[in-house]
Amino acid sequence: MKIGGSSTLDEINAGAWAAFALEAAIGLPLIRRRVTEISEAVKDQAESVATELMHAGLGGTFLARIARLAVDRAGRCGLTVGKGSR
Repeated sequence: MKIGGSSTLDEINAGAWAAFALEAAIGLPLIRRRVTEISEAVKDQAESVATELMHAGLGGTFLARIARLAVDRAGRCGLTVGKGSR
C-alpha cells in the first residue's frame, strides 16, 4: 500500500503522510496521532506477542528476530509523522 505515493518505509516522510491525508480526506493531525499510537503499541507489545507464540511451540530465535524487526520498523514509522522528518 502506498502512503502519499511512497511505497517503502525509507521513502515515507511527513510530506507523504500529508499527501495521504489529502487523498484519504482525513485530517493530518489524526493521521499523526494514529501512526504514533500504532507505532507505540507495536513497540510495547512485540516482545510479549513473541513470548506467547514461543509458549505455543513456535521457534524462539526466529520469533525474537521478528519481534526486533517489528519494533525497529514501528520506531522508524513513528518518526516519519513529525514535521521535520526526512
